[in-house]
Amino acid sequence: MPLVIALLLTLLSAPLWGAPGRSLILDGRMLSYEDRSNWEKWQSTQSVLLRDFTTTQLAEVLPCLKCVTHLTLFRSQVSEKSFSGLADEVRLKSLGLFLCSGEVRMSPMVYVQLEHLENVSIVGCDTFTSTLADDVQMLPGLKHFEVGECGVMDAESVALVVGSHQLETLVLRRQTLSRSIANAVRRQSHLRTLTVSGCTWSRDCAPDHILPITTLERLTFRRMPTLPSSVVDNIFGNSRLRHVDVSDTAVSDYGLRRLNMSVLDSLDVSSCSALSPRWPGLLKPAHQLRVIVARNLTLYWNADVGSRSSTRLELLDVSECTVVGRHAILSSIRWQSVRVLRVSGAISVDVECVSAFLESTVVDIVECFDVSSLDAGAVAQLRARFPGCRFVSSSVE
Repeated sequence: MPLVIALLLTLLSAPLWGAPGRSLILDGRMLSYEDRSNWEKWQSTQSVLLRDFTTTQLAEVLPCLKCVTHLTLFRSQVSEKSFSGLADEVRLKSLGLFLCSGEVRMSPMVYVQLEHLENVSIVGCDTFTSTLADDVQMLPGLKHFEVGECGVMDAESVALVVGSHQLETLVLRRQTLSRSIANAVRRQSHLRTLTVSGCTWSRDCAPDHILPITTLERLTFRRMPTLPSSVVDNIFGNSRLRHVDVSDTAVSDYGLRRLNMSVLDSLDVSSCSALSPRWPGLLKPAHQLRVIVARNLTLYWNADVGSRSSTRLELLDVSECTVVGRHAILSSIRWQSVRVLRVSGAISVDVECVSAFLESTVVDIVECFDVSSLDAGAVAQLRARFPGCRFVSSSVE
């Protein structure tokens, strides 16, 4: 399941009826005429998510949303009738269509105030008409575009949209990437964020036809394990990259060496099996690093890595890993900034790191700690400090 859908499902687990204000979630399956008394209270809502709505329900509810600027439709049915009542004063900046269906001659995009839209997401909407690309292309202010698992948006349609705008953010999920898309992306002069996730590549296109892009600050290139290391390693070469996610790819130590570690803010290399166990040693120059995610790997961590680690480190996730020298993680990390630590298996806590641990800013710890070397008082302090953590010892239950 694509990450965007997983995030939506998390969002949809929130209460069905939001209080009047900036955000609101409504479920069409539970909407009734008795709720009309509440509709006026929704007029000030700016961000709205509507799930499982019929075309009739959309036509009834949308006119009530006088101040909506960010509208997301999830698993809903759209048509010309759906958007016909959208209030004239609405200045919609963001529209998300996820797993929606519609059998209309023209896509719903033409029934909103196109000149104000800056952010468009279209994911899993296979039943839309073929004019969808033409409608998105017409948006004069489009800056952020996301498309995924949308059969009607083929490679040429995506290339048409991308080539018609100067984007700041482009997200491509589970799409077939062609040379025409690559050419359109390379012509972008303001692109700051690029996500390529779970995509396939046509015979005339390869990652080096797109990357590196010198303007990028955030690159997500993930869920493509079949691409060889020789290909993935060459996507870097941009000294401005601050956020990098290459999880579930064949990136190697050589590829990480091509990153400008001195400006790196976050790095995710989860499930990158081509990395050697000693890849953490490459992080020594990364003094600005705040987030390290490296799940499902074998890695070697020694005190030297920790002693030179970033003083800004806030999250370290090495869960589901085989860690050689895992005890060195606790003794070497600079605890003044770390808030989240996730390590699978028991880690020995010695007397030297107890005080630093108690005074740290850590608020989230997963798995457990071996406190065999600590006295009962120190163990009691740790239990009080981290009530959700498990402790193991031959002398402590």
